[in-house]
Amino acid sequence: MVSKLVYENRYEKAMKYLFGKTLICRNLESATSLARSTGLDCVTLDGDQVSSKGSLTGGYFNSSRSRLETQKKRTEHKNEMRRIEDELNELKAEMRAVESEISAVVSELQKTENKNAKQK
Repeated sequence: MVSKLVYENRYEKAMKYLFGKTLICRNLESATSLARSTGLDCVTLDGDQVSSKGSLTGGYFNSSRSRLETQKKRTEHKNEMRRIEDELNELKAEMRAVESEISAVVSELQKTENKNAKQK
């Protein structure tokens, strides 16, 4: 792992001490087999750690991806909410139009009833 790190020369002893016996592996299976065969600790690209003593720790949770997914869902839900609100407003407008038609018909009916009552 030390060969992949960039650091100043004055920190070389510390870096070799911390990371000198650690391998970077592509997946957990190769990390497990390398840890057993070489006696070195391994870290996967996903952040899982395999100790040469046999213990598995870690696991990597990409919180930035999770936040992006959450933001994406939030945006989708906001768009859906706007669409539903627009549909609601259209339905309210239709309802007002129907109510005004009903009022006009009721008014016409009352006029007709008044004429009939006067003619009797």
